Amino acid sequence: MERIEIDILRKRLDQLDDEIVTLLLKRAHIAKQVIAEKKRQNFDVEDSQREKAILQTLCASAPEEYHSLIESIYVELFSWVKR
Repeated sequence: MERIEIDILRKRLDQLDDEIVTLLLKRAHIAKQVIAEKKRQNFDVEDSQREKAILQTLCASAPEEYHSLIESIYVELFSWVKR
């Protein structure tokens, strides 16, 4: 692979990283709103069944070799928004 090809691929990765961060921030913001509303209504913030369902849905749309990556990212995201 030539240096130019590597640079092009890295540029594509950089663009994807920007998109991913934007989407993660949007998701985290909405999740924080959900948590705030749950607290306002005196609901339990923890919803392990919903988290499990989300993970199952996401993993169902990805090859099995990526399941642990998806689970790691989302478990951390679930945890972070509840802080």
